[in-house]
Amino acid sequence: MQSSGGALIRDARRRAGLTQAELAARAGTVQPAIARWENGNSSVKLDDVLRLTRLCGLELEFSLVVPRVHSAAKSTGPAVERALARPVHSGGSSTAERIVDAAVECLIDVGWEKATVSEVAARAGLSRPTVYSYFGSREDLLFAVSSAAAQRISAQLLAVAEAGTDSGAEFVVESVVTVVMEYRRDPAASLLALIRPGEILAAQAVEVSRVALLPLLKWEPQVADELDEIAETVMRFVVSLMVDDGSRCRSEDGLRAYLYRRLIPSLHI
Repeated sequence: MQSSGGALIRDARRRAGLTQAELAARAGTVQPAIARWENGNSSVKLDDVLRLTRLCGLELEFSLVVPRVHSAAKSTGPAVERALARPVHSGGSSTAERIVDAAVECLIDVGWEKATVSEVAARAGLSRPTVYSYFGSREDLLFAVSSAAAQRISAQLLAVAEAGTDSGAEFVVESVVTVVMEYRRDPAASLLALIRPGEILAAQAVEVSRVALLPLLKWEPQVADELDEIAETVMRFVVSLMVDDGSRCRSEDGLRAYLYRRLIPSLHI
């Protein structure tokens, strides 16, 4: 539970508006221990994840489910359309959410290089020290934006799963088609947290891909230990299709056929 447990702790802490030092004080430990867990440099037990999540005022919920048999449905249904219509930002009223909303707007307007903490603070109507009190660095703030984008992407892909698929292969293909087509509709807003100038993959891109692909385990539970590598492979395909869609992949049907020919065999699902 090393990487996913640390990600859950980090998400819970940030939702609670706590610094690593503040969470460490509540947990009776030291800040470097929290940092090691969140960064995946130290393994974390499920009991510790539950305890730290509760210290952030949140609860984790678990359930055992029997995989459902989905009816075949290739077209985009109402559930997918509703997910695609959601804004990238959270639209919340808390100070942390205001900051994230302002950062999203800033990124769309001026891009990564000019999205400074000062600019975000001005757009949020706050001071720079206030922004830093919620997000310790510019990278922490951009990670929060990545998380906001990840929530939207995950909602889209879950909608794809619910819209009707028969297999893990179909889920992956339809998920990639959904994300790529969304990017083509609005490249500024859809995946702004994943693609950065001069980088092939942003630091959090693979983690976002892994979380979004969790529904794959409904059909292919045997690949649980390989999910990180599968997520990286899928994300690399997605990024390459954003950079150059190619003549074979310009239409949805062409893209879908290409993914079945090239992506799915490489994943062994």
